[in-house]
Amino acid sequence: MNIVLLHKNLRISDNSALYHGCNADKSLVIYAYDKAYWSNNGRSGRQFQFCLDCLGELDEKLNKLNRDLFIFEGDFDELALWIDKNFPQSKIFLNQSTDIHYHRNLKAKFISKFEDSGRLYEFEDFGIQTKNHNRDDWSSNWHRIMNQKILPPPQINQSSKIKPKDLLDFREFKKRLSLIDSKKNSFQLGGEDKAKKLLSSFLEKRMDGYSIKMSSPVEAEHSCSRLSPHISFGTISLRTIFQEVQKNLNSSIFRKDLYSFKKRLHWHCHFIQKLETEPELEFKSMHPMCDSLREEENDELIEKWIAGETGFPFLDACMVFLKEKGWINFRMRAMIMSFASYNLWQPWQKTSPRLAELFVDYEPGIHICQVQMQSGVTGINLPRIYSVLKQSSDQDPSARWIKGQINSLKNIEPKNIHEAELDEIYHEKIVDLKASAKKARETIWSVRKGSDFKKIAKDVYLKHGSRLRRT
Repeated sequence: MNIVLLHKNLRISDNSALYHGCNADKSLVIYAYDKAYWSNNGRSGRQFQFCLDCLGELDEKLNKLNRDLFIFEGDFDELALWIDKNFPQSKIFLNQSTDIHYHRNLKAKFISKFEDSGRLYEFEDFGIQTKNHNRDDWSSNWHRIMNQKILPPPQINQSSKIKPKDLLDFREFKKRLSLIDSKKNSFQLGGEDKAKKLLSSFLEKRMDGYSIKMSSPVEAEHSCSRLSPHISFGTISLRTIFQEVQKNLNSSIFRKDLYSFKKRLHWHCHFIQKLETEPELEFKSMHPMCDSLREEENDELIEKWIAGETGFPFLDACMVFLKEKGWINFRMRAMIMSFASYNLWQPWQKTSPRLAELFVDYEPGIHICQVQMQSGVTGINLPRIYSVLKQSSDQDPSARWIKGQINSLKNIEPKNIHEAELDEIYHEKIVDLKASAKKARETIWSVRKGSDFKKIAKDVYLKHGSRLRRT
């Protein structure tokens, strides 16, 4: 018996574990539902809802191949016991995934239990390199992976289907869950077909002006690819996207935008690789001397920040939009985090998971590394303190978008909104922007200028720094 274990690669095509694990008629496709995982360090219900969408469509596609998607309820320790009891001679197929500490540690124990017997096959994912990689060769290896042949769906099962005891089929599992219908909220829907439609519409039309429009929350909602949750949950492989981009490079009328997008596919894996290489980054700063910068949190400030009640309309509008949509563009994510880390001076370890919970597309390797960049704790990136007021006037000059998110400001002059001068009309400002930015800048640079800091920063660069500029 072959057992295919799914976690993130929730697609039928170009799925190494599914393709190789289903090369025999006697095979089971199992998704392990661990309830504790979905409330752990940045995980949330909105992400699980997207995951359910993906699983539902995958189940339908497997059914057409005379196969079923089964759900095991429990963690990896419990799954290992179940496999040993019911299928002690089985071969196990799974794809590598870089995830939060909770999942990573349980999966590591699971793998160590089975790999010595030669029964377990783990396939690499994205362009992440897990075996003897080094940063000097990383980019060329990434391109080699992206250019590999795309795998077809698994073969049709020619034998009668089986249903093991203690497992639910997907429809039974979904009936047991009391969840809000995903069509009743504003979050993106999951599924391989939706991912392919998004990619097609992006390459054909929506990409026009992408390299500029992606910075504005007003335009980015429609001008960005919107593939991020699909990439995170694996409804489409990064290799598929890369090769479609390559096909269009010479013929597209949006070549500048296409190059900009292609570069971000590379950066996607570059950041995830950092967490894969050094899992401790989930809790510790990339540059260890930075962990002593912000040692105390202020729960009241954090709550007002995450609730969108800071007194700064543009920032608050971004939080309102994010909570409603489960997505916001990259620049606004950076600004939101910069405000929490520099202006509010809160420890990133406290604010990071709170923000992550709001993202349907939460990808730990990207989110955590970007959080550290916007908090000035990597040691290899220059600190950048976003001006909330400048971003407000730059990205939404008429304040029309802000008013669309915050109805109470609909009759207020744009100038007053951009300058956050609203008196009793709006929330009281929770911090002095200029004074807090000045203090943050002085504190950060007083640490960075020391010789010990610079020495450690060189080691950080050797481990995590991009070599792309050299090629």
